[in-house]
Amino acid sequence: MLVLTFLLQVTFPVKATAPDSLIKVAYAEIWPLAYTEDGEAKGMLNDIVRSALAAYGKRPAFKLFPIKRMFRLVASGEAHVSVAVRFSGPGADAVLISDLPLASLQLQLFSLPNNPEAPATSVADLADLNIITVTGFTYAGLREKLEKSGRNIHFINASTRRDAVAMLIAKRAKYILDYRRPMARIMPVAKITKLDAFTIHEIPLYFIVSRKAPHPEALMKALEDGVKRRNAPRPSQTQTTQPS
Repeated sequence: MLVLTFLLQVTFPVKATAPDSLIKVAYAEIWPLAYTEDGEAKGMLNDIVRSALAAYGKRPAFKLFPIKRMFRLVASGEAHVSVAVRFSGPGADAVLISDLPLASLQLQLFSLPNNPEAPATSVADLADLNIITVTGFTYAGLREKLEKSGRNIHFINASTRRDAVAMLIAKRAKYILDYRRPMARIMPVAKITKLDAFTIHEIPLYFIVSRKAPHPEALMKALEDGVKRRNAPRPSQTQTTQPS
């Protein structure tokens, strides 16, 4: 994660409620798991947090941030909760991380369909290539690992996924490195019907709770209990049989 210098204090929506009952939730745009629609935080991950906090007697204050900021926000206590990749770098001792993942992201290499010059089936096939990525994404550190792999891999930044597809069509590079579902969402907007794709990494996502949050251990337990309730099998509807 990049260490950023904040010139302005990050502010969350404030509601008329007891201070300890408001939990600040930082989330990133990871469609369809977490996203913003009509000004409201939506998606499965945000729904899990919302439901778990309601059962815990708390109210969430959601705020959207770039992925690379979220861990620092939670580590510093400016946010109480986020859902992100497991992190072990500087600041990791300032947070609690859930034992089990909530979901996972599929990180894929995308290429133009039926392109004989793009037959990658593993990271080893990427030597001496340019790869398009979206600005602001570290892809759980995989981009940096590839840059330092000694395979002479270079990255070209695109401002948006739509720009990334346009650059691929213009043959600025043979591949886009990005997440499967967000790319699938943008393809109709980018006026392309199909891209070949190969999954190179599955990235699990975990609850991250700041140790500076109100009662952090209890908060983490409430979040994990919310996942257990969501995943619990529903009791099957029983049919009453009258004796003959």
